[in-house]
Amino acid sequence: MRTARTGALVVFALFLLALRSSPPEPRGVHEAHNSWKHQQPTQASPSPSAIPLRPIAPQISQAPSTPGSDNAEYDSQKWNKWDAIAPPTWSNWMLAVFAVVAAIIGLRTLGKIRDQTKAALVALRINRVAASAARRSADTAERSLVDLERPWIFIDIIRFEGFQRGKPLTAETTMITGFLTWSYRNYGRSPAFIIDGTFRVRAINRPLPEPPDYGNREGMLIPIPLPPNKLRRLSTPWLMDPNDYRLIIRNESDFVFYGVIRYRDTFLKREHISRWCAILKLPAFRLAGEPDWFWTFEGPPAYTEYS
Repeated sequence: MRTARTGALVVFALFLLALRSSPPEPRGVHEAHNSWKHQQPTQASPSPSAIPLRPIAPQISQAPSTPGSDNAEYDSQKWNKWDAIAPPTWSNWMLAVFAVVAAIIGLRTLGKIRDQTKAALVALRINRVAASAARRSADTAERSLVDLERPWIFIDIIRFEGFQRGKPLTAETTMITGFLTWSYRNYGRSPAFIIDGTFRVRAINRPLPEPPDYGNREGMLIPIPLPPNKLRRLSTPWLMDPNDYRLIIRNESDFVFYGVIRYRDTFLKREHISRWCAILKLPAFRLAGEPDWFWTFEGPPAYTEYS
């Protein structure tokens, strides 16, 4: 509103300056011009023989001057302030009024357009934030549904046979043998279609090399469907060199059971991977009745990936 008033005042000031720069025609000049026009038709053109030889003085009626005033003619031509509101200026005043009204309407319209633009920008930002939140919510809901309904395969060690912590080694001992009984189970809510898999049981020097070395795929898994909460049990033979046995007893090397299984779900037809790594632990101090060894599932991320 303050901007509209300022614009109106500026337009009004410009109009006054225009009137001041071009005042109306002085009264004396206007009367002289009318008298000359009145006398011009009465002077008929005489014949060439009737033209007098003496020069004819121009007949120009001048406005009478007031006796005793030397500047009467100048005062008659001086601009009067009341001439600004005389009838001849009414059309200019109407144009000025229309210009002021148009300026006020234009400024108010621009203000409304600016407010509408700001409101549109705010609404656009709100919609963008809402769309981003909705997309994240949809992605979270989809991921939660997939995680709940997809299959999950994990490994369990059931029995480890043939290993004795205080087993004596002789010159005739060439290899230490045994069996590792283990299983893999589908802990999910939908079937898992196993694509392939491999595993190894061996002694590895520390630290474990990355990426895992699965060799020539010594142990192979059969591609079969695995229903929910079903397991497959396997018994895997293992071999240990006497030198590796000594390093393991001295806690200078690790006896590791590791592998990978690739499978596909039936929900979104996506492939998943289960990598595991189990290390045989020999506690230095143990209480009576505790076992001489136990397995722990640990290792670098390359050995323990579940996706």
